[in-house]
Parts: sequence; structure tokens; C-alpha cells
Amino acid sequence: MAKKRVIHPTLEYETRRVTEAEKQLNFTNEVVWACDNEYGPTFVEDSIWSYGAGIEFKDLTREQFEFAKSVLSRSIADGKLQEFQKDSNERQVKLSNNIQIDTISETDCNAVTMWVTFKWGIPDTCKVVEETETKLVDTIHSSTSSDGYYVDDMDGKLYRTKTIRKVECSKPILEAVFSEQQQA
Repeated sequence: MAKKRVIHPTLEYETRRVTEAEKQLNFTNEVVWACDNEYGPTFVEDSIWSYGAGIEFKDLTREQFEFAKSVLSRSIADGKLQEFQKDSNERQVKLSNNIQIDTISETDCNAVTMWVTFKWGIPDTCKVVEETETKLVDTIHSSTSSDGYYVDDMDGKLYRTKTIRKVECSKPILEAVFSEQQQA
């Protein structure tokens, strides 16, 4: 008869982390299998990348995007995806969010978190715009790099200049992504 493994009580954090990892693996597994069953293994290989606590979808069509969102919605604790955060740069359009998939136990209110990301290239109908912002610096931290800092010749004060790149489209970003795919 096999002896039951008893985890030492001082390993509470590690035990909780294993439970979280199992829930994250089960969630990812369910989502990937649903996509595999709907679109096949080539789609999974080409369009899905997963890591410990996250899953990333690349270059989905509108239909695939809607399907992935529906699978995610039925796989999370409250069944509703929150608004995705848009984080686009000169190389990609990215929607991401962290979602709560489950609680660890009925007595523990900590939820297990997964990160979900959708990425596409920049549509031709969009452009990358640079904005430069200059701010007066009150203090400089030792961990801050010196890039972009300068002392103004006129007032002798320390300033920091930072360039921000944003994607601007003539229509909503997803509409721009999907309409370009239809034209291709």
C-alpha cells in the first residue's frame, strides 16, 4: 500500500503556489484544447503561446478573436471578461488583461491570476506618432538613468525629455486590424 505524502505545515506558501499553478495549467489546457478542436493544431502552433501564468494569441481574425474571448469568458470565475487594456507601440497592437480564474479554496480569498494578451501587427491604415514631453525634475533617483535629462541654460533647472510613441488610427483599432485582414 502506497504511503500518502504529507506536506509539512511550514511549506504553506509552496503548497499554495502548486495549487495556483495547477489551476493555471488547467485553465490554459482548457482554452488551448477548445481552440485546437475549433481550428486545429496548426492554428495552436501558429497563434497561441503560453507561459506559466499567461496565454498570448497572435494575429487572430475577427472570428478567431471572438471565439477565443468566448472560451476565455466561460473559463473564468465570474464568466465576464473585463475591458482589455490597449498597449500599442511602433511594432504591434496589443490588448491585454489579467483575469481571475478561481479562488484557491473557500477559506482563502486570493484569486488565481492569468494574463491574456492578443497581438497584431500595425495596420496600414494606422500610423505611429511620436510625442515629446519635457518635465521639470524635482529629484533624481540613483536608480534613474541619465537618458533624457538636461540642465536648462536659461534657468539652470533640471528637466527630462521623453519621447512617447503612440499608434493612431482613423477608426477603432480592432476595426482597423480586422478590415485590413479582409482586404488581404
